[in-house]
Amino acid sequence: MFLSNPRHGAFFRLFAFAFLLSVSPAALAQELDDEIDMSDAPPPPPLDTQTSLSKIDSEDDAVPVVKRRVVAEEEETGLRLGSFIASPELEIGIIGTTNAGRDKGEDIAVSLRPSLNLESDWSRHSVSLDASADLVRYLDNGALDTNGVDVSAATRIDVRRTTQLEFEAAYGLAVTSPSDVESVGSPIEGQDTHTFNAASALTHDFGGVTGRLRLSTVRQTYEDVRLNDGTTELNGDRDLIEGQIAARAILNTKANIRPFAELGFNQRIHDKKRDRNGLRRDSQGVTASIGLLLDDDPIWSGEVALRGVLRDYVDPTFATQTAIGLSGAVQWRPRESTTLGFATSVEIADTISVSEGGARSWSFETDLTQEIRNNLDLVAGTSVAFSEALSGTDVEYGWNVGLDWAINPIVTARLGYDGTWLDAAAAGDNAQEHRILASIVLAR
Repeated sequence: MFLSNPRHGAFFRLFAFAFLLSVSPAALAQELDDEIDMSDAPPPPPLDTQTSLSKIDSEDDAVPVVKRRVVAEEEETGLRLGSFIASPELEIGIIGTTNAGRDKGEDIAVSLRPSLNLESDWSRHSVSLDASADLVRYLDNGALDTNGVDVSAATRIDVRRTTQLEFEAAYGLAVTSPSDVESVGSPIEGQDTHTFNAASALTHDFGGVTGRLRLSTVRQTYEDVRLNDGTTELNGDRDLIEGQIAARAILNTKANIRPFAELGFNQRIHDKKRDRNGLRRDSQGVTASIGLLLDDDPIWSGEVALRGVLRDYVDPTFATQTAIGLSGAVQWRPRESTTLGFATSVEIADTISVSEGGARSWSFETDLTQEIRNNLDLVAGTSVAFSEALSGTDVEYGWNVGLDWAINPIVTARLGYDGTWLDAAAAGDNAQEHRILASIVLAR
């Protein structure tokens, strides 16, 4: 379906080339430079600074990820493959919902989530690979079945003790449920969105300041959607490519908290010059952030910033959009048995509206993991997301609670509850859903 299109196939080959390129440089550099001791080199900042604790968009379609506990701390986790450590995982779950897809009523679904993490164990440079899939099958509502995929590879090359070069390639297949698909009609099936990403970053410590330059390219394509009137909505006019550049300056201090400032520019170019309504959707965006980086600390980690976003559209019909808010993710570990996480974001997302080019959104979430016993964890979380458009503001609330029971170092059982409430701007669109989730995780 997707790869059969010659245009899509060309982009897939380009992505595959970038994916291989992201892995090979560090492997070659490691072979050449193993004899150089770089153990005192400071770790670089994470390649993607817009980190979140979970993927809010996929919460409706997958059993939440289970944190794996090692009962015997002295036992090494993962499988050693030469100089690499592989950590495979398989989660099999049952979902019971009171409102599948927010408007389909009660249903039961089976969830399968395989994943693999591969990390290099080198004294210098690093290579990592992460791959996962979220497969959900409903008993009564087959149109809600989903096949989510995430694959990413990253490479870090330690050019010098104060200089690191990073490469990253990623692919994601996200599935939007029929009730959440942005459409002019009434979809009877979910929508698949493909995202390809290739990025590189150069980090250098100048002494008092660490500088970082990041370049990336993002390719997004949207699948067509069948409507309840028997027609198909074509979404090729939403396909786009986005180029991004961002420069960051981090003030080096003797403390574990380091201030930083970042300025970025991005441009979105659609495959079709005009959309289904004859409007031009191409746009340019600027982002500016001032924040704090928390690293090299056993209690606090992550970063948080005050972020401003501006997006200007080519078509004069669309007004310039601006948004400001907090962005980042922070983990707090006040004691060994407790981990509390916070994540927040602010964005301007494209729309298909004839009256506006984008919709502003803000989100905030918390996650708590509390050890009750050596092999039993309490996991809980809350979230709130705002999406603002000319028609009004949608607010979605969520919370979850569950237990992770490590039966042994390989098998973990989970039982949990998820609840979501949508307070929609449009009358009659309010919805709520309650889910009971039970799963078994096999991990090594």
